[in-house]
Amino acid sequence: MADKEIILVRGLPGAGKTTAAYNLTNTVFEADDYFYILTGQYKYNASEIGKAHGHCQERTELAMQKGISPIAVANTFCCKWEMIHYHNLAKQYGYSVREITIDYGHSVEWLAENNLHCVPLEKIQQMKDRWEV
Repeated sequence: MADKEIILVRGLPGAGKTTAAYNLTNTVFEADDYFYILTGQYKYNASEIGKAHGHCQERTELAMQKGISPIAVANTFCCKWEMIHYHNLAKQYGYSVREITIDYGHSVEWLAENNLHCVPLEKIQQMKDRWEV
């Protein structure tokens, strides 16, 4: 087992991914971080989601280059393929990978009412419908 670890924390919006990640380490990256960059306030722009994920991946790789451990990445990761880049980075930099799914059994209605970024119920339902175990 590698001495260095990356933890991929996955779950629907509002499930508690960020809280869980920070309970494991102080080095946490999320695609949502990108939307705080310019103003300090969260301003989501769907047309920039690819850039947001690229930014998250770049920051994760920089931390790996420095040998920081553990690192957590807290994103929805609804589909397994969304984690492939992080698995590849882990292999490249000698990190073990731990995947954690956050699911407290909340309804999509509860998640829609309680997520920090105002993700609407319809979008959360779409994510849930394409969720891969």
